[in-house]
Amino acid sequence: MYYIWRSSPHDELIEYELNTVTYGVNCAPYLALRVLQAIASDDCDNFEFVRNALTRQTYVDDICDGADTISNILKLQSDLIYVLNKAGLELKKWASNTPSVLDAVPAADRVCAPMPIETVDGYGTKVLGLQWHPEGDYFCCALSLDSAPVCTKRGILSLVARIFDPLGVFAPVVFLAKSIMQRTWQLGMNWDESLPTNIHDEWIAFVSDLPSLLNIRVPRYLNSSHGAPCYLLGFCDASQLGYAAVVYVCMAEVDADASVFLIGTKTKLAPIKSSTIPRLELNAALLLARWLSRVRDILAPPLNIVGIMRGRIPR
Repeated sequence: MYYIWRSSPHDELIEYELNTVTYGVNCAPYLALRVLQAIASDDCDNFEFVRNALTRQTYVDDICDGADTISNILKLQSDLIYVLNKAGLELKKWASNTPSVLDAVPAADRVCAPMPIETVDGYGTKVLGLQWHPEGDYFCCALSLDSAPVCTKRGILSLVARIFDPLGVFAPVVFLAKSIMQRTWQLGMNWDESLPTNIHDEWIAFVSDLPSLLNIRVPRYLNSSHGAPCYLLGFCDASQLGYAAVVYVCMAEVDADASVFLIGTKTKLAPIKSSTIPRLELNAALLLARWLSRVRDILAPPLNIVGIMRGRIPR
């Protein structure tokens, strides 16, 4: 990107070239990701795991990756640092559940100060909208409620917008908040108009129950080693309020009971214009098919898919 500048109208124009991504401009998000994709394409011929980390395990400017052994994760760490340093990029804010990973980087490059988000167990680091506790290696809710709820349409939207959960771990809660928000639109309410009594009471009850989310722990690690077969289980359903799809992974151990872990959830509100249940169930099936395909492409090794749909579709 080039731009021209002069300190006063009497000076000559000077042309400057920006050598870094400029935050705040419209193209900044694209350029940030495009740079990493170019590095993965051009500089990772001998670094397969680095290429995978940059293209498949990176969310905006956060690289979230791991390995089954300490030696493998240390190798990935050193390769990431080497490849990105060649491009003039320094990795910062390291966080890991393995002390040796943190020992390999200067203290200034670690997440030295905990995020200002407190739960029952103390503090954690924010990852993908969730709060990750490296010591226990689990996720929990990262929502912080600092003030009393504002009982207007604007207040509802403000709280809903603060819930960032791309994995859909807390999708049922977010869905309920969005359905309350949708009812205010159906009533044609103004932004700062007080909520009707029935919606007001429901919203107060909803907000008062939010702190209980802090007690929910979601394990991060999915152990798919030892050659045990793994299966993706998908469920979907619909109602007049909307439809949802949820994906689990099942580890079928030979000498032990099968273990099932939540992968993620997708939800959609039903449109304000009335729609039939069969149509909504078909939308749920499509949502599940796309979600299963996406999860299968991300997880490695490739997993078998077992799609399970609740509800009846007319012939």
